[in-house]
Amino acid sequence: MDRSQIKVLIVDDDATFSEVLRTVVTKAGFQAIVAKNPADAIAANNLQVINAYVIDCLLPKMPGIDLAQKLRNEGAENEPIILTSGIYKDKAFIKEALQKTKANQFFPKPFDPLELIKTIESGLTVTVEEPKEPFAELLSKPNATPGEKLAALKATTVLHGFDLPRALTLLMMPSVTGKLYLTDSDGKPSVVSISRGRIVQAELQDRQSFFGALIVEKNFLTLEKLDSVLSQPNPNKLRVGERLITANVISPHVISIINTEQLGIRLSQLVQDTNYEVKFEEVEVQTSDGAFERVQLVPFLSDWISSKITLEWLKNFYLVWQENTISRTDRWSDTHPAFNLTPLIRIPELRQDIKNGTSLMQLMNKYQGREEHLLGSIHLMILNDLIVFNASMKSVDSKGQIVRLQRILKDLEAKNLFEILGVSRKVKGPQIKKAYHDLSKAFHPDKLQPGAEPEVIELTKTIFAKMTAAYNQLSNDVQREAYVKELEHGQAEKVLQAESLFEEGKSLLKGNQPGKAVEKFKQAAALRPANSELILHTLWAQLNSSVASDKTADTVAAVGEGLNRIAPEDRHNFLYYFVKGLWQKHLGDLESAKSNLSHSVALKPEFLDAKRELHLLSISNKNKPVNLLHGDLKDVVGLIFGKKK
Repeated sequence: MDRSQIKVLIVDDDATFSEVLRTVVTKAGFQAIVAKNPADAIAANNLQVINAYVIDCLLPKMPGIDLAQKLRNEGAENEPIILTSGIYKDKAFIKEALQKTKANQFFPKPFDPLELIKTIESGLTVTVEEPKEPFAELLSKPNATPGEKLAALKATTVLHGFDLPRALTLLMMPSVTGKLYLTDSDGKPSVVSISRGRIVQAELQDRQSFFGALIVEKNFLTLEKLDSVLSQPNPNKLRVGERLITANVISPHVISIINTEQLGIRLSQLVQDTNYEVKFEEVEVQTSDGAFERVQLVPFLSDWISSKITLEWLKNFYLVWQENTISRTDRWSDTHPAFNLTPLIRIPELRQDIKNGTSLMQLMNKYQGREEHLLGSIHLMILNDLIVFNASMKSVDSKGQIVRLQRILKDLEAKNLFEILGVSRKVKGPQIKKAYHDLSKAFHPDKLQPGAEPEVIELTKTIFAKMTAAYNQLSNDVQREAYVKELEHGQAEKVLQAESLFEEGKSLLKGNQPGKAVEKFKQAAALRPANSELILHTLWAQLNSSVASDKTADTVAAVGEGLNRIAPEDRHNFLYYFVKGLWQKHLGDLESAKSNLSHSVALKPEFLDAKRELHLLSISNKNKPVNLLHGDLKDVVGLIFGKKK
């Protein structure tokens, strides 16, 4: 039932208070019917179907409790009844009133209006149809016009950081120019500027520059030459690129290349687990060097899915679309560059699955154990406007539905309340409500088709009960704050344990026990989300361990995927270059390995492991193998520190 069709009868002889309740109920999207006395209330109830009742206990000629009992006896057996009173606040009276009337709640006046609405919503016996937000509705609109897309974004006031890439691709239309203003949960502002299909700038509060690291990484300049130029006086306060051009060490076209890379990194910093307050303003924006078009954004989208957007968020994002069929859009092309990128490249047969016609639920059942690659692939296609979900659902396969529901229930049992609703811990009340309503569209028991299997009904009820319990606790500000503190306390202990295990792993790696180091690193990752440093140490240990276990080929492939999990903004330090160099060495790409190991040494000259690997490569070219553990001392010293000329 549409929300506007839900009728709430308010019975209160206090004109001022009943008008306040009318406003609250109306703002919630319901119809409010006000009666000043029991006789008017009974008449209103006889004339129309009432879906919920709010009744004051002290009424003229008939107590509110008696009125509630009469309404129960005359047909309102299951509809929610909420009792209120500014006089009767005794616990014994409240308990007796609830028992006599089977009321859902008793609110002593004054009370929180939001709690009243929440009680009404949770007690309704009809399913409330919440209209889909325009931005979400675009997922099922293959032929949305540029105007509809822009209107959808303008109607959006809050956006999850992991959904930012979809907003960016939506804005990259030739007809659009303006600025997207973002304010994260901590109040930090950012601005992304769009000019006629191109992203031209990302302004963050953190103004860290990656220009120098990128120009060295791309081999446009050596680190020594860069340091030499930047050490010179800069009276005119020129930017790094301008100083390098003035010094005649790079050509102007290099600036555009590096600025594009840096823009991608800054956008990557915005793709994070937070809620943004968003506002798009159509204003004229000047283009600049380093701006990139939609096709140039494709590899960045792939990177963000691999390194930033979590599997848990993807699962929640696509929960409500699992039973809808998937269709190709007019932009579909088998030669689209996205099909050659991670994670789509991991499931090449997925293209044919979609051509044959399928639902996400069927794909989830087919690719069990490969959820990360599957959902990442679906998301990459969505971001590139290659597929949409049909508005109508596919005919439901009961066996497949049971498997899906069992999988969802198992996932929910391992999640905290925030994860169940798919929201961040810094979420605010309205976003909690929205998340719950979105999930209700897919999991409210009333949504089941007539004649659904008993097991489907039972699983759906259990899942929806967990979601409702999460909503009821998190929507209460006091309870939510207490729960966050509880989580943080438990997390603090886990973080300390993880740090201890991480240090143990580093010691084992340094002591040439990479296999044991891997286990310690995995234990640390199980206690808290793995950061880039932990991931890189794990990959390093896995590569070293693979040599001893003779599983190099499998490990090298896994390490390649692991490197993709490093966020773009974390790929410009000595440890990343070192691990990437080791990986390229195992691949047999010795020139690239030398280049990356050289970057590592340049960034941290005292890093002996990188020096050792670099010299190993140099000596291997001369066909002079050296055993670092048992070789001649002179050779080992020469290998690590190099020979003096």
